[in-house]
Order: sequence, then structure tokens, then C-alpha cells
Amino acid sequence: MNVLILGCSFSSGSYVFAEGRDDKEKLNSYIGWWNFVEYLKNHHKTIFSFSGMGWTAYNSLLYNLEENNKLSEYDICIIQETFEPRFSILKPNVFQNIQPVYENKSVKHYNFSLADSILHDRRWYVERLNKNYNLNANDNFIIDYNKSSSKWPLICGSKCFSLSLLDKHNIPTYLFSAYDSLLVDCKFKKIIDLKITNVWLRMSKYHTYKWIPNITSRYAPHITIDGNKEIGKIINEHRIL
Repeated sequence: MNVLILGCSFSSGSYVFAEGRDDKEKLNSYIGWWNFVEYLKNHHKTIFSFSGMGWTAYNSLLYNLEENNKLSEYDICIIQETFEPRFSILKPNVFQNIQPVYENKSVKHYNFSLADSILHDRRWYVERLNKNYNLNANDNFIIDYNKSSSKWPLICGSKCFSLSLLDKHNIPTYLFSAYDSLLVDCKFKKIIDLKITNVWLRMSKYHTYKWIPNITSRYAPHITIDGNKEIGKIINEHRIL
């Protein structure tokens, strides 16, 4: 059985504290929560993690798989939702000739970062826009971009379209969230919400460091390998197939 897994940086692997870094941590291994889900242990897993991104990035991937007749290769999908809004537009051909960051006989893991996007809603991203496209934008561009009434409909539409593609291929899909689930009324027979939310807060004892916003770091901490083990236990409490 082939399992498709989508998530943000919390599905990139396990992190450790790293003094001296701006974000005070580093990705230590590609061992993630999926390693500790009993049902998945005997199946091949393909992971696509999108650091700093969410449903718009997941939607781009699923649409690409559909267009290239590859989505039907998967038998089951698990999606880790994240803190939204995270509206990003990925670079052209970002999925062409991609190489896994980690691979063994049962896992193939692809990881994407904000460097793979043309546009993102982080305020500091305006510097990258100006550099890459010779623009002269300022912070007001991102402020207006974030306030746009188009943003939430596009994100919610990305979720519904993503789930419709999975449902079209009769792929059982399970959702859980690192934060609050994106509440969108798009019901499909093969889509199951595991009702697991706010995993990031529930795993606070397994954060790489104690976070005080804008004091310890502007970045929220990620989860250690012990935290990923706990996430696996939580998912194991819910029936998957």
C-alpha cells in the first residue's frame, strides 16, 4: 500500500535545540510522527513537507500529481493541517525533477521551503520579492496582501479542491492539525477528520525550547523526536482503515 503524507515543517522530521541560531533549533533527523503510527509501519510512505506553507501549497502538489496521472498511485492519504492563513504561490516547475531529502525502502521524503515560493504572506518576504524580481515594494504591500478579502476564500478553496481530487480517486484521506483545523464545509465520502487539533500546544513539553514570542525567537519552536512519538500515539488511538 502506498501512503501519501502532506504537512508543513512539523512533518519535516524531528528537531533539536541549537544555541546560536536565530531560530534556536535545527532539523536533526527525518524521523517524523508517521514512523510511530502503527498502521503505517508496513506500508510505503511518501512525505511532502512544506515548511512555512499550508493548504495552497498542498493544493499545488495534488493538482500537479493529478495532471501527471500520479495521484491514483496512492491508496491512502494523511494530511497534517497547519496554522492558517499561509497563502503561498509556488515557483513554476517546482515539482519537476525533484529529489528526495531522505529515502529508504519504506520512505521517500520531499521537503520544500519558502525559497520554493514566488509569493508568501510573511512581512519579511518583501525583501526577497524585491531582490528576485527587481521590484520596489515595501511593507505596505504585504500588509495590504494580508488584509485582502481574496486571501481566505483562496485558502478555503484550496482545501476543498484538494479534498475533491482525493475523493475523485477514492483515496481515503485522514486529517489532523498542528493548530486549529481549517473549518470548511466541504464534505466527501472518503475524507475523515480525526478531530485531532492543536497538537503543537499539546506537545509543548516536547518543544525544542520554551518560546516567548519575539523575545526568545520570532519563530515558534518545533517538536523533538519524543514529541513525534507522542503524536504517533495520539493517531494510534483513532482508527485508520
